[in-house]
Amino acid sequence: MKLIILNYIDRSGSTFLVNQLSRYPDILVFPEAGIFSSYLLKKPQQQFKADSSLKRKISVLLKEREQPDPWQLTELINRNHSKETSNIDVFIEMLVTYAEKHNNKAGIWVFKQPNMLSLLENSKKLTVPGFEIKYVCIIRDPRAVFNSQLKASQDFPELSFYKNPLVSAHTWLYFYNKAKSFSGNSDFHLVCYEQLIKQYKKEFEALMKFIGHDINSSLYFKKGELVNLLYETEKRLHPKINDQPDVLRIDAWKEELKPLMIKLIDKYTLKKQYIPEYKGNGFHINALIKLLAEIYYKLRIVMKIDKY
Repeated sequence: MKLIILNYIDRSGSTFLVNQLSRYPDILVFPEAGIFSSYLLKKPQQQFKADSSLKRKISVLLKEREQPDPWQLTELINRNHSKETSNIDVFIEMLVTYAEKHNNKAGIWVFKQPNMLSLLENSKKLTVPGFEIKYVCIIRDPRAVFNSQLKASQDFPELSFYKNPLVSAHTWLYFYNKAKSFSGNSDFHLVCYEQLIKQYKKEFEALMKFIGHDINSSLYFKKGELVNLLYETEKRLHPKINDQPDVLRIDAWKEELKPLMIKLIDKYTLKKQYIPEYKGNGFHINALIKLLAEIYYKLRIVMKIDKY
C-alpha cells in the first residue's frame, strides 16, 4: 500500500492538487483530520493516550465543522486500546477504517497534513509495516499566499488566516527551508503551484510518476471527488474547486496587494536568502514608511494581536 502525505501551508494550492488526484478511482483521498492527526504524527511512536484534553479538542473540532464526522473520531479515541498501541498505530487504524468504508480497492492513499515536515523533525520519517510512505510538498509564491490568506480572513473571520505580512513571510520561509532540506530524498517530491498551473500536463505527469501511477488523459476534465469531503465552510472557501485553473489569476496579487505589503514580504523572504523559484519586485517605498510599517506589525506580534 502506498501512502502519500501532502505537506502545505494554507492557501498554497493543496486543495486544488488533491482534487486533481481524487479523479482517479484507484487513488483514495482522505478528508483532513485537523488537530487529531497533528497530535498523532508529532510523536508517532509514543503510546496513545486519549486524555480529557484531547477529547475536548476533538469535541471543539467536530462542533466547528457542523456536519457528521467522516473519521468517527469519538468512537476511535474511546476504543479500548492496549498499552502497546502507539500514536502511529491509531493513525493507521483511522485511515484503514475510513478506507474500508469508502474505497477499499484503492492502491494509493493521499492524506493532507499541514506542517508535516516540522512534525517529522523528531522522527525524520514514518515507518509503517506494509506501507510505502512518500511525501509531496506544494509551495506557492509567498506574496500570493499572503494575498489569498488576507482575503480569506476578511470573508471568513472565524478561521485562522494571517493578516500580518511579517508573520506570513516568516512562516512561509520556515516552510520553504524545511521543504528544501528534504528535496534530496528519493521519497520526496516538490510541486510549485505556479508551474503546475502554467504547465499542468508536464507537472502533473511528474507527480503521478513519483507516486507510481499512470496518467489517464480521459480523466483530465472529470470533476474531482474532493468537494464531497469538504465541510460547508471549506466549500465556500473553495467555490471554484472543479473549475479549470485560471492562469491569469496566478499574478493577481500584484494588483490586489498593496506595494508596501509586497515590499515587506520580499524583505523577509526573497531578499533574506536566494529563492530560485521566485523573484522580488522593483517597487520603491519610502524608507521611513517601510520602517514604521515594520515596527507596527512587529508590535502586533509582541502584543499577541497576531499569532506567531
